[in-house]
Amino acid sequence: MISRCEASRRKITGPKKGRFPEIDDAVFMFFEERRRTGLFVSYDLLREEAIKKATSLNIPRSHLKASKGWAIRFMRQIGLALRCRTTICQKLLKDFEQNLLNYQRYITNLRKTGYFLMGQIANADERSIYLDMPPNYTEKKGVKEVLFKTADCEKLCLTVMLAATADGRKLPPLLILKRKTTQIRGVIVRAQEKGWMTEELLLEWLKIVWSHRPGAFLNQLSMLVLDAFKGHVTDSVKDQLRKMETELVVIPGGMTSVLQPMDVSINKPFKDRLRQQYLIWIVDPARELTETGKIKQAALSDVVRWVSAAWKAIPESIIARSF
Repeated sequence: MISRCEASRRKITGPKKGRFPEIDDAVFMFFEERRRTGLFVSYDLLREEAIKKATSLNIPRSHLKASKGWAIRFMRQIGLALRCRTTICQKLLKDFEQNLLNYQRYITNLRKTGYFLMGQIANADERSIYLDMPPNYTEKKGVKEVLFKTADCEKLCLTVMLAATADGRKLPPLLILKRKTTQIRGVIVRAQEKGWMTEELLLEWLKIVWSHRPGAFLNQLSMLVLDAFKGHVTDSVKDQLRKMETELVVIPGGMTSVLQPMDVSINKPFKDRLRQQYLIWIVDPARELTETGKIKQAALSDVVRWVSAAWKAIPESIIARSF
């Protein structure tokens, strides 16, 4: 039990420092500077700063791992509180159990009709990603306003189509930009005025990605799992898949949160790794600013690079388990 004298002494002298006070001081100054200028702070940024300071002091990484647990303890010591906005979870249907049973029976019977290799069973899904991806938390305890300095483009987004097979293989991502034309090279990028997936873009994805997956040229029987988006179940899409010897499996509406591998296990780590790429970019001193000193919007080539790096960083083991 802490006495009143000890409690008052702790308030005066400040938080207890760790094994390397120089690193604690440097990280604290880093935090104070970012908050003074309206920039956000996260676990990853504090860890990166600690590692950078340890390197300058020739402290081996074995002596300071700068793990997430270290960052959490440090944030508590300097009076940080995680303040995250809440979301309304998707409500399951009343006949959820029956729909789940019917879906499982359908998949089981389908696999009995033909031999589907794990590498020929896949799930594809579209996700919106934003050009600004600040974290949802930062600040000292007791502060009434939490301000973030960003590139002022949190509402600008594009769509990425991710697909993976049940054995853990990742197919090339397809980015759909909100514009009429695009000249970005090196990755699969398409333009659409609203930045959405359409029937025409899905047909193109089938031709440039699905038809070039490993094993596709052998005409092996395959299965593609998609959600109930109307652009996924048109006659033209079904005809194209039939020509490719691919069985289309549609997840019942309202059940993607429990039946779609992308939703269950993959989208969260993908977005986490995507945000890490964004954080590395936004703290880069060489980042471009506008004439008024504001952060300049990230180039689309940067976003393409972030998506590619985040997708490559997803372990195949996570994908295989998700199925």
